[in-house]
Amino acid sequence: MMRGTVNNRKATRASLMRTIEKLRKALVYDRNEECTLLPDGTAVGICTNCALYLKSILGGLVVGYDHSENPTAEIGVAESGHDFLLLEQFIVDIWAARIYGTPPVIRRSTAKLVDRLYGDPGKWRVWRRGRFEKLPRPSLKK
Repeated sequence: MMRGTVNNRKATRASLMRTIEKLRKALVYDRNEECTLLPDGTAVGICTNCALYLKSILGGLVVGYDHSENPTAEIGVAESGHDFLLLEQFIVDIWAARIYGTPPVIRRSTAKLVDRLYGDPGKWRVWRRGRFEKLPRPSLKK
């Protein structure tokens, strides 16, 4: 299920932004590892960690792409790809917000922006059982 909920209610942009603000306040810098950590102890600087943590609190799907297969995407060029959280109506991406300066919550209905930043949704893959599925789910299409 891809819906996304905040406090057992259907997620709105405002509720997602409140959740992200609480999350930002919960981030901790680890001097030994020299990186900022999510509440689960994983590094914020890794997009997959951010997407998986967001899924644990919001639901949804972790999706991603290899940039070589999705070359029109602006996010993930230097990293050779990117992973993010996909909800029914929103993309939630705190990693891209930190690294690329994008909005942390983007409505999927803003197709031009989604296409520019994340490339072709047909090229996205779904994270399942510790790896990405090779075939995209039909629900990922706009």
